[in-house]
Formats: sequence, C-alpha cells, structure tokens
Amino acid sequence: MFWTQTLEMLLAVVVLCDY
Repeated sequence: MFWTQTLEMLLAVVVLCDY
C-alpha cells in the first residue's frame, strides 16, 4: 500500500546517505 512504498523510499534514502 502507500505506507510500504513510503517506507521503502525512506529506507533507500537512508541507505544511500549511509554509503
């Protein structure tokens, strides 16, 4: 749903910021 897509996008941003 909407939340899953938002969480995935946020997670991707966090991972990109980590690396």
